[in-house]
Amino acid sequence: MSQSNSAEAQAPSSKAMSFFRISIKVQLSIVITFIIWLTVIVLSFIILDRQKEHYYQQSINMGKVSLNYYANNAIIPLLQDDVLTLNKMIKDASGVEGIVYAYIVDHAGIIRAHPDHTQIGTQYEEIQGATRITREDDTLYFNYKDPEGHRILNLSKPVKFQYIV
Repeated sequence: MSQSNSAEAQAPSSKAMSFFRISIKVQLSIVITFIIWLTVIVLSFIILDRQKEHYYQQSINMGKVSLNYYANNAIIPLLQDDVLTLNKMIKDASGVEGIVYAYIVDHAGIIRAHPDHTQIGTQYEEIQGATRITREDDTLYFNYKDPEGHRILNLSKPVKFQYIV
């Protein structure tokens, strides 16, 4: 009797097995559904990553357009030491959607125009925590996080007059 009890204990009952039995069609449907969802999720992440990089490059290009505009318009006011015109340019630039801040620094590293007038005439301090530092021609750009945790794309360019910085 001990032999038959151990055999019964090892073999599951037919009622328990029928509960776990699923037809091959249902199993195949579950597997195919899982594969389709996995493919959709992987492709979504790949496409989102590409779109993120495309958006970053587009932001750089738009920033370069604005930067070139302001750098070209700052030449004469810088030569004439026209602080009023420089600060008006900076105020106008700061009002543009997407531009977080703008300021003009001279070749000695002194801030010549800034939205905060107390900063004018002070020494420019390099931004800490920069990532993805890239230089294209004479434009330098990089990412960093501000104290509030927002990601900022910083672009800078020297103002040149007759190829002199």
